[in-house]
Amino acid sequence: MRDRLIENAQLEAIALMGVTISHELNQPLTVVMMGTEMLLQTADPEDPRYSLLVTMQKAAERMAQQVKQMSRIARYQTTTYVGQQKMIDLEAVSA
Repeated sequence: MRDRLIENAQLEAIALMGVTISHELNQPLTVVMMGTEMLLQTADPEDPRYSLLVTMQKAAERMAQQVKQMSRIARYQTTTYVGQQKMIDLEAVSA
């Protein structure tokens, strides 16, 4: 029983870390995506830097999908493991 509690606590900590990391990555990623989109709207496709902007936009979109997936996994872990916890008589466990 004690091992299960420790495992659940560890999984909850990992899930929380995943949610935190995805949130922290999402903030600057949004700025990069918005900035790139604005620059692409006004950039001349003949400009040699245009292809760099397109590459940046595609990379940011891939990163956004990875962040979204990490967030989904973290939320799933939290609801799967933490949601299954039951009330435990700590006196019985420690005895």
